[in-house]
Amino acid sequence: EALTVNGKLLLLTGDYSLSLWDDMFGFLFNKQVALDFGIEDLYSLTREGKWTMDKLSQFCAQVSNDSNGDGTWDENDTYGLVSNWSTSIDTFQISCDMDLVSHNDDGGLEITMMSEKAGDILGRVVSLYNDAHSAYAFSEGGDLTTYNNMFSNGQALFYAIFFDNITALRDMETDFGILPYPKFDENQTEYLTNAWDQYTVFSVPVTAPDTEFVGIIYEALSAETWRSVFPAYYDTALKSRYSADPEVAEIVDMIMEGRQFEFSFQFGEDLQNLPYLFRKTLAAKSTDIASQYEKIESKLNESIRKMYGYYD
Repeated sequence: EALTVNGKLLLLTGDYSLSLWDDMFGFLFNKQVALDFGIEDLYSLTREGKWTMDKLSQFCAQVSNDSNGDGTWDENDTYGLVSNWSTSIDTFQISCDMDLVSHNDDGGLEITMMSEKAGDILGRVVSLYNDAHSAYAFSEGGDLTTYNNMFSNGQALFYAIFFDNITALRDMETDFGILPYPKFDENQTEYLTNAWDQYTVFSVPVTAPDTEFVGIIYEALSAETWRSVFPAYYDTALKSRYSADPEVAEIVDMIMEGRQFEFSFQFGEDLQNLPYLFRKTLAAKSTDIASQYEKIESKLNESIRKMYGYYD
């Protein structure tokens, strides 16, 4: 529904796309760090619907410290959260149920990200990463090994991560658990997540002579993937092999049930990089996302008008 415009759906994804599962985002937590700092039971907190941005900020502030006392915050210190500076940041928009693009009554598109809530979410994330030194982020081109090691060595309580990278931690000596991204607040009804916008999507060219046959084959491939490939990946690897916690199965189900397919992430470059304004503003250590939006607004409206042509 989120990807439908004027009653037309041009792209789809599903179980046939294993990259969809690989690229899904969640949180890991280091169980030893949680124990050392007296962090409350995170699984119970999540089940009760109380795993929120406020709780994330509280726990991160509780853990973060200038470990070597040199006054410089870098990879040698301890943080509440480590993540990359791009896609992990983007996901906070989705996990906090922020509407970037909505559909109007006519089935068309409407930009809705410039809201009071968007500013509130950005302010919380800016505080987390920039003001309180509670979180440490690295560039998209950074070496993941450094940050995997930080988490493994107990230099971070949480690690915002896409599932495919969990395999790099399978030799970690300390047990870790898996959580969804936190909710905006307790009034939010479910935990939501995003996927790195590189996963596979499918479409049918207008030149296809038998679209019904194409649909049947795609459905058959998806069904067989769900029966044979998905259980091995989802039930065996993701739920059990990479974490010793029996609660992981329940949490992974919760994360998968909250998957979102936000329109602007599917067409980010065509929409003047709209979903990346959040990270760009954060990188500038600012909360003034409105000025970032003003820079692209004219071209964005032009891009939307052009996009409507695809759905005539």
